[in-house]
Amino acid sequence: MARERVALRKGRVRRLERMSDGAPAEGGAAPPARSGALAPLLFVLSVAVLGAIDLFFLARAKGFLASGFNSQSLTGFADVAGFLGLAAVCDAALLLTLWWGLRPLVRRVSAHPVHEVGLIAGLALGLPVLANALLNRVHEVLGNLLALDALFALAGGDAVGAIEEALATSSALALVASAVVGVVLLHLGAKRAGRSWPAIGGLPSQRRLGAAALVGLLAGFGALTVASRTPAWAFGLHWKPSGMALLGTAARVTDVDFDGVGWLDRPPDFAPFDSSRHPYALEIPGNGIDEDGWAGDLPVLPAVTARTAAADPALTPGGPSLVLIFLETFRADLLGKSFRGQDVTPHLDRLAREGASSRQTFTHSATTWQARAQLLQGRLVPQLDAPTLIDDFRNAGYEVAWLSGQHDGLRDGRRLLGTDRAHHFRDARSRLDERTTPSQRPISLQVSWKTVVEETESFLETRDPGRPVFLYVNLVDTHFPYDHDRMDDILGTARLARSDIRPEASEQVFEAYLNAVANVDRAVGRVLAA
Repeated sequence: MARERVALRKGRVRRLERMSDGAPAEGGAAPPARSGALAPLLFVLSVAVLGAIDLFFLARAKGFLASGFNSQSLTGFADVAGFLGLAAVCDAALLLTLWWGLRPLVRRVSAHPVHEVGLIAGLALGLPVLANALLNRVHEVLGNLLALDALFALAGGDAVGAIEEALATSSALALVASAVVGVVLLHLGAKRAGRSWPAIGGLPSQRRLGAAALVGLLAGFGALTVASRTPAWAFGLHWKPSGMALLGTAARVTDVDFDGVGWLDRPPDFAPFDSSRHPYALEIPGNGIDEDGWAGDLPVLPAVTARTAAADPALTPGGPSLVLIFLETFRADLLGKSFRGQDVTPHLDRLAREGASSRQTFTHSATTWQARAQLLQGRLVPQLDAPTLIDDFRNAGYEVAWLSGQHDGLRDGRRLLGTDRAHHFRDARSRLDERTTPSQRPISLQVSWKTVVEETESFLETRDPGRPVFLYVNLVDTHFPYDHDRMDDILGTARLARSDIRPEASEQVFEAYLNAVANVDRAVGRVLAA
């Protein structure tokens, strides 16, 4: 009986595919000549609608049709026409791929060709439109220049965490409700259309659809290659969902040596089969190899000698203890700032007055993971398992302690920072019950400065006082979303909810941020006192 049911089901699928291709069903008449016209019509409409929506968001957020605010912009009819043509090719490639991927799922709930085509077309169009709306909201909150790839980088490669953070930034309930309502309405509308137009058939076979999707992807890669020669076109495609998807795929497919750079990157990988050579690779002077592809091999500079930690008289067992305090999202103009007559950073101001302060110090990267690895390794391009400050101080006889208010296991953190070689290690995972975030996802997980300071004070009370210590402390309270239940009201500002973080409430957001700064400054004072 089971075999008979399987055979009947396969026969039914074959009959449906023959009907979709315009062939007569077994025992029935051939469909009318106009059968199959619905799918091409809906596909062309989908490409046009997606292109128009993308252009609206580009014009609204980037000034892509006018000023080019923080971006490139299109100028002249030929420029606009060329971009629209390339964008249509990329959109067609994305939609064909989505149609091919969605069809097996839709067929589980639909047997009518018209219902199937309508449901697939609506879902395939809805996904990039939803991505556009979500990205636009992320830009409003986190900044206009943050692309989805940057959000994934900030998440340390945790894709689920990045999506969760983006949803939290938006009104997740409204977003989910709108998506559910949209799918239900789409389902009912497509079903009604199937009853009204029974003769208008749908899609070609799955194999033909897959072949069309493959051709579309190749054409999309070609469009990206053409666009890469014109900055405005390349910029616009970079911010379209179809362009992001194709660029991400191209980056994976063409990065054959796994050095993080592919043939379609800007600049491209000039040595695609050598992972040690690519744009921005670290140059090794005098080895006869041009690692980064610019200006040949870097010559050896005279009178430059290597220095080890053991050769530094400051790094000896009798040397001074040192503390490195790493502050998240801390503006450079906060020192000496006052709010309503009250100093915002009195402890940091005192350090600047009594010691030294420099405004000519810059980070090479805007993301925590890269910047911190660069700082600890002293390398522009951090390497896995390379020595860090932790090793330098350990080799000089110091006790090394690492205390952090966030999750430090992301992005190969252990191998880039050397945290497993610290004598004492604690991060946000050590006190999950005291987290200030509702989620335990690595990208979101944080604990208050009070928790970090308590851990620091406890360590300092129990350590050997006769041995110098290198203490790393990471305070994250000034990081988005700038407020939580364990924050002290130092400056008398209003509490800030995530829904309050929007452009029209910028003054309230900045005041809450200043209060977070005052809290972190208080933490610095307590750490130094301890």
